[in-house]
Parts: sequence; structure tokens; C-alpha cells
Amino acid sequence: MISKKRKAAIFYSAAAIISGVTFAFHEDISSKLDVLYTPNDPMAVANDFWLTVLEKDEARAHDFLLKPEKGELIPGYNKLDRANLSKIHQDNNVYFIETSVRLLRNSRQFNIPMYTIVASENGEFKVDLNASLASVSDAALKQSIDYYISSLEGAQSVFVDKSNIGSDQKAELLKLNFKMIDEMTCDMKMKLKQEISPDGDVPLKC
Repeated sequence: MISKKRKAAIFYSAAAIISGVTFAFHEDISSKLDVLYTPNDPMAVANDFWLTVLEKDEARAHDFLLKPEKGELIPGYNKLDRANLSKIHQDNNVYFIETSVRLLRNSRQFNIPMYTIVASENGEFKVDLNASLASVSDAALKQSIDYYISSLEGAQSVFVDKSNIGSDQKAELLKLNFKMIDEMTCDMKMKLKQEISPDGDVPLKC
């Protein structure tokens, strides 16, 4: 069971990880669906969970959960909050649905990538909220790395390959990129530690 403090830590650490990066949203989940009947399908269950929880229909949202939770499931409310579902991946009988959550809090917009994780319980699909919230760091890191690599590939094909840079200069450029990655990774570790556990005894190696 996730405490309010833990939920807040996940929420704000995700914002720290992905600040400065813009993510594309897929089509918003429909607010016109009749959630009085939800098919026993992983995508449908995930869709209706997010629809109800963002509308603050806590009682109905709990019906979609694998394990009962106490307190507010998603902190705060704004009528413009959205969750957008895209690709679904399956590992045995567990489904990982790529999800982009857009939350507006205190005049700020947070775009949070995650996986909505759906598992079967007695033949009925339910959302594992603990695992879903814990997936934020993995999803955010993956999107950031994908964006970084895509940008480098574009720069390589458009700028570097068209220039007169020699092999020695390319090697130096690669070393510089590696150094920058190390520095950014260290900086990210420090920010995460400060956000989640500033006084905790967590070793920080850079």
C-alpha cells in the first residue's frame, strides 16, 4: 500500500526527471464511454480506471484495482487532467500499457509517462496501482533516452556526416558525449535523492 508521502515522492520525482522534455500525447481516452459496463479486457480496464480516477470517482475507481488502497488515489484534481493509453505489451498474464498522464496542479502542467500495469485476479483483469506508479521512473528514463538518441542520430546524419570532421575528431566528440552523459546522470541522481530521500542513507556514486 502506497502512503501519501510515497505517492507525493513519485509524483514530484517524475516531474524532476522529465522537466524540460516535451512528450507527444496520443488521443485522449474517451469521456463518453459507459463505465457502468467495462469489458474484461486489459486496455478497457485501464481506460476506465483512469477515466474514473481522474474524475475523482474514487468508489468506482477502486473497483478496477488489484489491491485496495486507502486515501486519495491520485493527489489533487483538475477538470483538464488526462490519461492517454497507447501501446500494450504482454509478459505472461501481465499487461504493460504505455500511458501518458497530464496533470495540472497549481498553474503547472506535469506530463508524466508511466506503464499502467494490469494483471488477472481469478480471471478478472485489474490495475496494479502500486506497480503502475512505481513504473514512472522506468518510463520517464526510457522516453528521455529515446529522445536523446533520436536527437543524436539526427544530428549525426544531418550535420556530422555532411562535415569534414575526421575520425580523430569524431572520437573526441564521442568522448565528450560520454562525459556529458556521466555528468547528467550524476546530476539526476542528486536531484532524485534530494526529492525522495534527502536525509536517507542512500549511497550516491558518480
